[in-house]
Amino acid sequence: MLAVYRDMFDLIKKAVAVTKNIIYQMNGLFRAKTKLYVELLKKNNVYLEIFDNLGSILSSLSTIDLIIMDNVNFQNYWQQYNQMLLLAKQNPAKFNMTDKKLKKIMKFCAKCYTTFLSGQLFNNYLSGLISSIEEDLKANPKVESPFKNKELMEQFREYLRVKSDKIMVLLN
Repeated sequence: MLAVYRDMFDLIKKAVAVTKNIIYQMNGLFRAKTKLYVELLKKNNVYLEIFDNLGSILSSLSTIDLIIMDNVNFQNYWQQYNQMLLLAKQNPAKFNMTDKKLKKIMKFCAKCYTTFLSGQLFNNYLSGLISSIEEDLKANPKVESPFKNKELMEQFREYLRVKSDKIMVLLN
């Protein structure tokens, strides 16, 4: 299972990088004074697909949380795995382990648990993404914050309104 968890962890790291890149690109595109924004994005609503892609990533992460929280087997397996690690910690030679290797595995397991096995992937992802962007902005203060970009926030609110209206139509 560690190989599966490692792949999952790598996938999440890539999703964070892609999402951050999307946000930075949108921050660059959604500027009131740029020709591209005025002529293409604002008039034609081409930006909806960009928001759909971002929403697809976020909904996938939320789905993973739901799967983890609703599946008791994940919790049982995780408890058994932690018990096995504690046994290995008490007698590493019996399990052909070194202390260094065991600590490395335990550290990785703790990272996996806090990242996605706790059922808090979506919340952790968003808070990590925001803090990562804020760190980038501190390192390069000349870049405008995407959170302060009025055009981007306006288009995002419009996108959410359109999606909410579609959901309401489906519900009625």
